[in-house]
Amino acid sequence: MPIEVTDLTEADIPAAIEIIQTAFAEDPYFKWVFDAENFNKQRNHDSLAVRCRWGINNAIFQVATDTDTSKSSPGEKKIVGVSCWLPPTPPDTPETWYSWTQNWLLSFRQTLNNVWHFGRGGLRTNRYWIWKERQHEAQGQIWDDPKGYYFCNIVAVHPECQGLGVGRKLFEAVTDRADQEGVKCYLESSRNVPNVQIYEKMGFEMRKEMESPAQEPAQSASSATSPTASSTPPTTSHPSTPSSPRPPNPLQQLHPNNQTLFIAAKICRGKHSYFILDLNNTEYDYDTAHDCKTLLPVYVLRLSKRQPTIFRKQVLDEPVAKILRNMHNLHGRDPLPLFDNHHDPYLQYPNPRSPHYEV
Repeated sequence: MPIEVTDLTEADIPAAIEIIQTAFAEDPYFKWVFDAENFNKQRNHDSLAVRCRWGINNAIFQVATDTDTSKSSPGEKKIVGVSCWLPPTPPDTPETWYSWTQNWLLSFRQTLNNVWHFGRGGLRTNRYWIWKERQHEAQGQIWDDPKGYYFCNIVAVHPECQGLGVGRKLFEAVTDRADQEGVKCYLESSRNVPNVQIYEKMGFEMRKEMESPAQEPAQSASSATSPTASSTPPTTSHPSTPSSPRPPNPLQQLHPNNQTLFIAAKICRGKHSYFILDLNNTEYDYDTAHDCKTLLPVYVLRLSKRQPTIFRKQVLDEPVAKILRNMHNLHGRDPLPLFDNHHDPYLQYPNPRSPHYEV
């Protein structure tokens, strides 16, 4: 199969997302971190679209195209694979304003997706943060090169084209560059067989393996560096599913499936403005947040006849904390009023069952 690897464009995004969703449908990590009953494919699509648009300017986002014109219509671009690599960043390099702004926009747009789709589309946030914690630990143990690493974040090949060398082409587009620059590469995978064997054939070595705890879908984690002195050693690492290093959030008891739960309070008398908190965010501590002892982002949702808008407060500041404190005391330390039916596409934000306060 003749393959051409090119940078992702806006026109490529729909096909790229379709390949990612199809290729990862049975991925162990995907099945572990998403609740199948509440999975929202459209929300996942929109989230990936945001990531793709961010990646066009901030990552090495590429597509593999089948250039055999006999298999496609004139002018049609048949995308058969996708990859996303994060460029190397030396650990002592300070973050630039451009990078900070781009990451903030990525977070903001993902938050808008959560609001638009009334939640995270089945994402188990507690499990997501478990993985992010262990991923950080693994990278801290493995990443020791002052030049940084090319980090392979996504490699996906259409199931009908797997085993035909598409993935290798996507890898070599970056690993060849890394060899020329003398920079290491790193990747993660949640599937041991056959992925690890495939990576080893491309010069990777297993560096770390982690098993998930009992009663969870099995996953493994590994990482590797090439032993050859003549070429730049790539590195790989795979996801893990350990027990949570964070204390359990008591508010998770309010919903056995750990779905997204929002607390909402009207904060501007006479106007449709609310602050919202995701109570299943593992950073939220019900016993301290209302006293402003826990700093965490707060999103302010402003509803209007034209368009809902959302504003991000950097921390849970004293005015919002005062509202939480008053509500907390008013309800006798009972669970604060919630609305959590975020999977009904016809649902509109109700007037929360909580008092009105002015900031």
